[in-house]
Amino acid sequence: MFSKVRYEGFAEMGKNPASVEMDSKELILNRDTFPKLPKFTQKFIIEHEKGHLAHDTDSEELADAYALKSLYKSEHKSLKKSVKALVDILPEDNKRIEILYNKALNLDNGKEIEMVNLNKILAGKNGVRTRFNADGEDDEETNNEVITNKRTGKRSKRYVDFMGFAMTPAEVAILIVAVIYVFKIIK
Repeated sequence: MFSKVRYEGFAEMGKNPASVEMDSKELILNRDTFPKLPKFTQKFIIEHEKGHLAHDTDSEELADAYALKSLYKSEHKSLKKSVKALVDILPEDNKRIEILYNKALNLDNGKEIEMVNLNKILAGKNGVRTRFNADGEDDEETNNEVITNKRTGKRSKRYVDFMGFAMTPAEVAILIVAVIYVFKIIK
């Protein structure tokens, strides 16, 4: 989608980790800030810049939504990580964080995980380290109990990261049995 990638430094871009030239479709990465970001945040930023091109827009919210949908279920906890990506690069009072959080909740609709409270995500930015289980709840609070989604009343699925994909344990077991079966057929 990008015509080429160009690198600039802090002097040219400030703290902005990336931008895109709409006319030339050139992706510009900040060599001083972009490499220091978590890998998922880097993916989110690149998808965000693709969103500007895909929608031919300067709208940051539309580009954020494009990145959110592009990365949805690309890996374990992708919705939470997408919101966290904005928290990593924007001031905590930036309205875009809340807008993306609400879009993630709507996209999730109780199917993947129960999103954690936005205040908990922001607290992580402020140095308060919180460990979350697969449902996005504090490990200490859940103590490995089955979580019920508070919004829908439905039981939340527990996802595991298997080869970079968010899968339920049952899906992992079925996949492993299928692979074994295929190898037996080949022999």
